[in-house]
Amino acid sequence: MKFKFKISQTGNFYFFIWNLSEWHFSCRPEVNYYWKTFSPTKSFKEELLLEKYLKKSANIFKKYEKEKGEVVFPVLAKALKAKSKKDILNELKGRDRIFMEKVFKVFETMFSFYWQESKPRLKKFIQLFANPKVEKLIGKALKILEIYFGKIDSKEITVYLLMIPQHFMGGGGANVGRNKITVEIGNISPKGFRWSLITILHEIAHVCFQYHQSYFDNLLKEFLKSLNKQEIKEINIDKIFDNDLITIFREGITSSIISDGIIDDILFKTNTRKKLEFQLKNIDFIKTYPEGYFRKFMSYYLYPLNKKYLRQKRKIDKNYLKESLKLIKKFNKIYKKFNGYIRLYNFN
Repeated sequence: MKFKFKISQTGNFYFFIWNLSEWHFSCRPEVNYYWKTFSPTKSFKEELLLEKYLKKSANIFKKYEKEKGEVVFPVLAKALKAKSKKDILNELKGRDRIFMEKVFKVFETMFSFYWQESKPRLKKFIQLFANPKVEKLIGKALKILEIYFGKIDSKEITVYLLMIPQHFMGGGGANVGRNKITVEIGNISPKGFRWSLITILHEIAHVCFQYHQSYFDNLLKEFLKSLNKQEIKEINIDKIFDNDLITIFREGITSSIISDGIIDDILFKTNTRKKLEFQLKNIDFIKTYPEGYFRKFMSYYLYPLNKKYLRQKRKIDKNYLKESLKLIKKFNKIYKKFNGYIRLYNFN
């Protein structure tokens, strides 16, 4: 598989405001807290003005970022390929366009402040990725993914690199089209770079194996159709992944195989299960970052099953989904003991 990396200043600018508005569950409040805290804004009055703009921007993003076929976030997808901000504004209409044009001007200085620091890091990541050892690791991981999800058809993946502060581990998305992913690049120390590789593999699993009428996609949709109302109620997890059941299963299973799972263990000898056992003892984690706790919960408890399926070279099947269902129900019982949550921020 070939990887085509792209760095777009215009796309990063749009993503910067997109994330700051926190309009979607995938936006990262901890990153925004850092950006706002260390921004070049001069006064409390200016900060209040920025918040006012962001609140209205969030409503505009909700209005225009509607799934279109294989593209979950169509305006973000356009922004990543746009030559100028005008190309992005052309996707908006009437007062929304006029308002966002004003927002773009207001956030230009703040973005430039962070872009100057971030751009060299994005380029450095591409250089690190070119190492033949990395190619070997990716190839090994893809062969494992094919055991769980079936044969991969994609020959090339376009990777759009997005900036986040260097204090943070990367994240990613598979929402901008077929064979296209976004990866947020922060920390590129050996540990940070390892996590970015795992993120790329996580998003490859989504975009190549879990969307577009794939084996897994069809299997999961048929399985969810077979559930009764009581079972649906038992796995309806408030405030996690917008209560979307397909996303809940996809994220739980993908994380258990890759991000905190067996592939991380095989590629990097991370002793994943022992690490997860320690992390899950911190029950405050479920209140501060429930999506993260959920991923680690699924990774820990699905580990023996993932190991068994890998050993038997067995695809994910209905039995696997049944076991996942049991774990999601179990997690929801734990989660419901807590009424809401407050996100905490840690820059270490």
